[in-house]
Amino acid sequence: MKVRRRWLAALAGALGLLMAAPVWPSAGPRAGPRVAAAADAEPGGPWTGRWVWSPKAGPRNTWLALRLDVDLGEIPESVPARIAVDSKYWLWVNGELVVFEGGLKRGPTPDGTYYDRVDLAPHLRPGPNTLAVLAWYWGRQGLSHRSSGRGGVLVDARAGGVDLSTGSGAWRYRVHPAYGRDEGRPRPNFRLPERDVRYDARRDPGPWTAPEYPVDGRWGVPTVKGQPGDPPWGQLQPRPVPLWRFSEIRPYGRVTTEDLGGGARRIVGHLPHAAQVTPWLEVAGDAGLEVDIRTDAYWSGGDTSVRAEYVTRAGRQSFEALGWMAGHRVEYTIPAGVEVLAVGYRESGYPADLAGAFHSGDPFLDALWRKGARTLAVNLRDSPMDCPDRERAQWWGDLVIGLDMAAYALDPVTLASWRKGMAELVAWRRDDGVLYSPVPEGKWKRELPQQMLAAVGHYGFWTYYLHTGDREALEAAYPAVRDYLALWRRGDGGRVVPRPGDWDWSDWGEEVDAEILENAWYALGLRGASSMATVLGLRGEAAAYDRRLGELRTGFEAFWTGAAYRSPGHGGRPDDRAHALAVLAGLVPRARWDAVAEVLATEEHASPYFEKYVLEALFHMGRGERALERMERRYWQMVHAPWTTLWELWDPVPHGTRMHLWAGGPTPLLSRFVGGLSPLEPAWRRIRVRPELHHLHHVETTVATPGGAMTATVSRRAGCFDLEVQVPRGSVAEVELPLDALAPFGQRLGAVEVDGEVVWRRGAAVPSSTVIFLEEGGGRLRFEAGAGTWTFRGLPDD
Repeated sequence: MKVRRRWLAALAGALGLLMAAPVWPSAGPRAGPRVAAAADAEPGGPWTGRWVWSPKAGPRNTWLALRLDVDLGEIPESVPARIAVDSKYWLWVNGELVVFEGGLKRGPTPDGTYYDRVDLAPHLRPGPNTLAVLAWYWGRQGLSHRSSGRGGVLVDARAGGVDLSTGSGAWRYRVHPAYGRDEGRPRPNFRLPERDVRYDARRDPGPWTAPEYPVDGRWGVPTVKGQPGDPPWGQLQPRPVPLWRFSEIRPYGRVTTEDLGGGARRIVGHLPHAAQVTPWLEVAGDAGLEVDIRTDAYWSGGDTSVRAEYVTRAGRQSFEALGWMAGHRVEYTIPAGVEVLAVGYRESGYPADLAGAFHSGDPFLDALWRKGARTLAVNLRDSPMDCPDRERAQWWGDLVIGLDMAAYALDPVTLASWRKGMAELVAWRRDDGVLYSPVPEGKWKRELPQQMLAAVGHYGFWTYYLHTGDREALEAAYPAVRDYLALWRRGDGGRVVPRPGDWDWSDWGEEVDAEILENAWYALGLRGASSMATVLGLRGEAAAYDRRLGELRTGFEAFWTGAAYRSPGHGGRPDDRAHALAVLAGLVPRARWDAVAEVLATEEHASPYFEKYVLEALFHMGRGERALERMERRYWQMVHAPWTTLWELWDPVPHGTRMHLWAGGPTPLLSRFVGGLSPLEPAWRRIRVRPELHHLHHVETTVATPGGAMTATVSRRAGCFDLEVQVPRGSVAEVELPLDALAPFGQRLGAVEVDGEVVWRRGAAVPSSTVIFLEEGGGRLRFEAGAGTWTFRGLPDD
């Protein structure tokens, strides 16, 4: 591989922080409160709580403070609480912050609402207790939330025979006087349902969440707005993902100051990595002065994200801007007359750990893998999202790529977010079977056909099942898959008739051959549907998909010109995307792989969205070295940049975002094709171990499977090729060793040992009590190994 080595030392130094520190700090966000899994038995029995709010319907961007002071006797072992809200809430029990930003954006269905389940028992005590809830009603639609049109919060809980539920008459409330409206100021762009935060400390009510706080006549009894199931909140469904993990307030690793003139200055807190944070500051000074708080990603893709404004009171004070922001830096614009005593932040987010790993000794590849993992982490919250600044929406083209990233980089709990996304995509479909995203939606109902085919096909729903073995989710989604694929009409030769939907989009960039791409996506849809139908025992339907796929494969030949693939309406250069996706869809005969590989070597039109599929096609065709060369060329600027995330477009300004989920495609590709780990059966019950070192000499790869960690460590040197694999309990590995493993040293593989015992020598298997020899073919030796740790050693022919 022609790697530009002159910069490797400099790159390693520039990325020292990224390479040395884990993606999540060791003193990372602490776990949230204990929360029941979605599949647990429903706690609490019949609902007794009621939806409550102020007498008004909102108004929009209102913050409501609610308190319950109650005496309790003996505390039961468990006190399950069910809490629902439009739009978000924070919960303190006896002054302790228990839930940070509870509630999920509406909704599980067009008319439904999620609710959280929290065990209050660890936080209660015999005698006086205080529950305090801060609820925030956005009153705004977006690409990820449907507003009910009415603020509301519902708490349903009992402890030792005492009713803790809202609607009982024991709760007290007041509209929080310090939080203000955002009219007349720049607002978040129309895609975001979230509001900017404006807090006037001159109206601060004091420490109202503390047990000793005196509740006076300004606190009234909240108005009952309805009972569970009533509109506009509709059917209540349990939260299918964990509550957020959150840290304490932390200092920034580095703080810099810029003089703005006239006594004003900008203080910048540098985060250790791109993160979801709520900024904090402590100041002293005069009253009525305004501090602006935002991240470096406030202007993103040409639009505004969220920010906060803090208006000071006289004296010493502190403030946390509870509406989360994302970025690499937090910027505080401080007016004259305000003394800054300290700045800090709280990190919060989806409680997924970096359980996967990839280490190759190549600074470029290792940094690219980790930047992909960090990009994924900052794009997880209420749902997987395209970006955490401009949109925060479930665009399924992004989600399909993020699904594989999550499986290879994070722990399996992450995939609950994709299960949620699948359920929402199906629940929000139109009556005619059309699927569209992003959902939940309040402003959007447009179908992007190619993204929907990606979602329901091989790389979407089927890949989710392959990683999880979640048959229940597959059963729930399959009818929508069948109905959606039926919307396509077939024309000459079984090829699909172009179907523009509401937005006929394939990818950003030039030379898009949309007709070929649509046929390839449809083929992948048929392939995924056939696999799903087979698992569900629908053999007739699976056979029908296979027949349709065979007809399409034959008809696809009409696009071949003798040197490349081209649809009749495409007059430009050959499209690298179209060739790559056709290979992955099984529409390109192996005899043409050389020609396709040449197209992928000379044409570079794909955006970071489609680059994943181009690289995967090269790996799939056995051109892994070319894939790594192209990967280096295409991602050179991103890896060299100071940011810890990957970008929406090759140039991050002015239109793209710098933390974009779809750009992380190389992360799973490196783990799968270089590290060599991939599932052969659902839930990783059967695992292929097939490392491809190419120009490398040592690679360590870990994937967190449902059964535990699967690791492969491979290295080679003159006279020895070593592969150590750790197979999780309940899984079986098919280990493949290349016969040319020692070719770089002019040697040929002559024997294989497993844990010191010879199991193959000079073309013949040797009976073994450790592993099973399966076959020799295609330049490889294949063995089967059960759960445990195995050390394979390839030795040269004597």
